[in-house]
Amino acid sequence: NASGTIGHLAGVIDHVTYLGGLIQIRVRLATGEILKVAVQNSGTLATSIAVGGPAHLMFEPDDAVVLTERGAGASPAAAPFEPARDAVA
Repeated sequence: NASGTIGHLAGVIDHVTYLGGLIQIRVRLATGEILKVAVQNSGTLATSIAVGGPAHLMFEPDDAVVLTERGAGASPAAAPFEPARDAVA
């Protein structure tokens, strides 16, 4: 990022799912919002992830993609999906 700004969100690990080479982590922010994070399972990371433990998420703001739930009856064209460049899902 040209400005040098890094996004930072802090929360608590709410749920962890191990899927072989991938770990899915659900993080609850102080606002009550839930973020879902997927990281590669390096083996060493898995030992430091504990439900109830702290989570600090850092990211390049330009690479963030916010997905929201649409209300009933919303048109699929109302919110087109535009993937971030170099984003990993």
